[in-house]
Amino acid sequence: PLLAGVINIYKGERTTTCWMSEKLVQSCPRCRTRPQVEVIAEDLNCFMEGIRQRSRTAKFLAWGYSGNRASDFRPFASRLHPDIIWLGNFEHDGEKQVHGRRVEVHEYSLSAVGPSKSFATVAGSLAEAGRTAYAKLQIGNSYELSSVPYLPVPATVCDKVTAMRGLGVKGSMMSWIIGGYPSIQLKVAGEACFAPTRTTDETLRRVAALSWGPDQATRVADAWNRFSNAFQLYLCTINAFYFGPITRCPGYHLHLEKESQRAQPYNWGLTRERVRQPFEDQVSRWVPPFTAAEMIDSFREMGKLWDEGLSLLKASLNGQPNLPELRRQYAVAAAIRIQLDSMANVIEFYTLRDQLREAVAADQAVLVARLRDVVANDIQLAREMLPYVRLDCTIGFESEIYDYSYSPALLEEKIRHDSQTLMTLTKWEQNGVEAEVLARILPTPPPLPRVQTSWQDWLRWGD
Repeated sequence: PLLAGVINIYKGERTTTCWMSEKLVQSCPRCRTRPQVEVIAEDLNCFMEGIRQRSRTAKFLAWGYSGNRASDFRPFASRLHPDIIWLGNFEHDGEKQVHGRRVEVHEYSLSAVGPSKSFATVAGSLAEAGRTAYAKLQIGNSYELSSVPYLPVPATVCDKVTAMRGLGVKGSMMSWIIGGYPSIQLKVAGEACFAPTRTTDETLRRVAALSWGPDQATRVADAWNRFSNAFQLYLCTINAFYFGPITRCPGYHLHLEKESQRAQPYNWGLTRERVRQPFEDQVSRWVPPFTAAEMIDSFREMGKLWDEGLSLLKASLNGQPNLPELRRQYAVAAAIRIQLDSMANVIEFYTLRDQLREAVAADQAVLVARLRDVVANDIQLAREMLPYVRLDCTIGFESEIYDYSYSPALLEEKIRHDSQTLMTLTKWEQNGVEAEVLARILPTPPPLPRVQTSWQDWLRWGD
């Protein structure tokens, strides 16, 4: 009776009804003769009716993770109990423009404001029918860069809330595994959601003044705006942030030999069985529908623009009474810039390494020189990251795997490994490329022996 409510992911994450798929429903003699809309509607209505037997006020949120499109939702919306609240993914199936190019958004995103047309269509039709729609977002962080505690892009949060208000959206679920740390993101969301409403600039200056002081509020708000503008240039593709190395940068190893394995299921550092992942080198898996060159240019541009905001934030540190907390805010922002630059390095390194195999001797010298520069820069980025992860232990921690995608130990290991790679490239500049090294396949490392001694040893992320 005292429960505030229930959130039901009725479609998308796990098996919730027999009508999860055409194949599964054939195993049920009752459901296989019934249409999907009827089964799902009955399932949700049973939840709502059971809740109402004990509480007149508890909310029931029906979250169709993969049923977000208007065409998926409309057929059974009219069959649902009137108290059921639809919870839809705000940005999924959306798009944005980056330098005049259309970029599709198929994930939670802090690099896009939204909403997607599909969310707007469903939310609008529900509002017209007098029903309630909520928005599902990732406010603290999104999988575009999931190994920092939050992304300091509060202007994007304000813009999302403004868009929700314009659609008549009455509520929101704002966190999902990552990004749940206390942060300016969640503070700004709270300020933007409740009356009195303010403009985005007013909200940012107000929140900045609370921690940085009134004298620094305008400059800090300017820095946050620059971060938001830079991050919106992200070429949003699931390939980049699930299979690419950004979560593990700048701790990602750069090797001249070919890696024998992919990082499965996602390139975050650990498998679901808590076995350490290889350093996957398959660029062709990281960049579609974009080219490697487009991704490299994009991340370098983001890093450059992010650095402009970082300079403003650094200037505001001088003479602050609450310096430890503000240094942690700066460390998070600085870590993000390092990861953006390192992502560009890793993509470029493996793109050039693969070209080196087929290049003629005259072209190899140019490629080796550039490879050497990239490796040297990535080592420097790892060294820059070390003081930040030592200052704030939440930096580098990927909340879904319950462990670090990069840490002081992993960064130091990367520096040692890549220093050897740098030595080899220096030798190649002087003596020519050793083709047998490029042709070598790295051995598959044996699994580490696992002795379950504590509850952490049993954790399987994703469960």
